Amino acid sequence: MSEVLKPDQHWLLQWMDEFGATDRSTVAARLKSSDSVSRLFDLAVSHRTVDYSTVPLSNVVVAGPWLDPSATFMCSGINCQKRHIELNFGRVLHYFDFVMLEGPSASAFAIALAKASMKRDFSRLSYGLGASVEFLQYVRSIGLDKHLIFADKVCGCRPHLLEGAEKIDAKPLVDLAELDRLAKQLAKDGGVKVKPDGPDRWYGVVTHPNFRGTSGHIFKQSEEPRREDVARWLLDSWLQSAVYDSATAQQLGAPLVSLAPSPIFDRTTDVQTISVDDVAARIRIPALESLPLRDLIALRNHESDQFIRFRAVLREAIAETLEKGDTDSPERIAEKVWQNKVKPAVADINRKIAANNRSLRDKLIAASAVGTVAGAIGAVATMPWLIGIGLVAAGAPLHQYFKAREERQKIEAENDMYFMWKVSQHHG
Repeated sequence: MSEVLKPDQHWLLQWMDEFGATDRSTVAARLKSSDSVSRLFDLAVSHRTVDYSTVPLSNVVVAGPWLDPSATFMCSGINCQKRHIELNFGRVLHYFDFVMLEGPSASAFAIALAKASMKRDFSRLSYGLGASVEFLQYVRSIGLDKHLIFADKVCGCRPHLLEGAEKIDAKPLVDLAELDRLAKQLAKDGGVKVKPDGPDRWYGVVTHPNFRGTSGHIFKQSEEPRREDVARWLLDSWLQSAVYDSATAQQLGAPLVSLAPSPIFDRTTDVQTISVDDVAARIRIPALESLPLRDLIALRNHESDQFIRFRAVLREAIAETLEKGDTDSPERIAEKVWQNKVKPAVADINRKIAANNRSLRDKLIAASAVGTVAGAIGAVATMPWLIGIGLVAAGAPLHQYFKAREERQKIEAENDMYFMWKVSQHHG
């Protein structure tokens, strides 16, 4: 029987740990050693596509287009990767436990290592390997690695791409003639921009409204690339990713989270088989938008029982909304759950705790000298389980404090949305 995959297991992480390679400078140094290069090659070659039956069966989501940072069309620079992770992964971990993505490609590095024979080859290899190491080191530093399942997605070669497109009823997305026609039309309509990005480097991006927000690509060549060629390359990359990500999710029986900005890519969603997880992956919670991912992960760990309760209630609310059958759009169902269930519940907790804090503050002020108590009032109002030294010294009525504390604990115990309230307070 296959062993269930565990988070934070990746072939490159093993090499990083064995040779202490955690940044670009150490990567460059290790590539000068035949032992470390040989070990890197062995690890990459020995890596095999996993049996998907070993992926955890619940609370797992597949990272789709524009969520998976390891996609070929995503920027590999660490600053872009950090911004991308911070902006988007919190929208997944508010509900799911694990995100499945491919991570740095073993096959790509095995090929590069096998072909590397000149100094410039190792220079390119060092750059790509350094970017991958920085990415893995960063996800480790914020605790995200414990929520990542690294596994190969279905093969992206042309035959398997066609097979995957057929399985998800999306063959038009990979039709070569149709891609050529669309690329030419975009170029003709002025929906493609190309600009210099250094010597023999050009940055191309599709600016047409239907593709607003999509990523561009650096084209390394002496002459400026034709706009239709830029559009063709980008369309091909985006659509291939959409197809094999969707095929992977279907094979796993797991929901796919895509941040695709264009309605063209939404064709991979089957609205007739919407599940609770499909809706949960689309719920937008404003308090999470600017909350550092490190803090969300820490809150999940610290408030694990509250998080489990929150998720259970969220599932129930989604299931009830699905049963009503008011819409076949997972996005609209997600918005209904947020507006009708989560948002009011969080507001209700906030109201109760604010009233609890005001009551404690008023009683303390009435019982003690204002000058003595004032320095501790702020701490008690926001964290009433902490007793300020000033209060004790002033002989304040501690039974009032303990009564308020009991009321606070009752609010926590009785409300299933307490975890989300904690998120909103931490965010504030």
